[in-house]
Amino acid sequence: MGAIINANIFGELAVLITSLQTKDNEYQQKMTQVNTTIANLRLPLDLTYRIRDFVIANQDGLDS
Repeated sequence: MGAIINANIFGELAVLITSLQTKDNEYQQKMTQVNTTIANLRLPLDLTYRIRDFVIANQDGLDS
């Protein structure tokens, strides 16, 4: 019985870690796209910081 419970716990942990890695990969892709777009548009530095802060703040809200 203990082995079954341990297997269930480890299985759930594996699923949670995979889910977190997927969300992290999506976030990194969004940030890469934002940074590439900013670089291609050659935006001023202050506007660049404001855009990045906006994206980060909105992503944190969506993840919550």
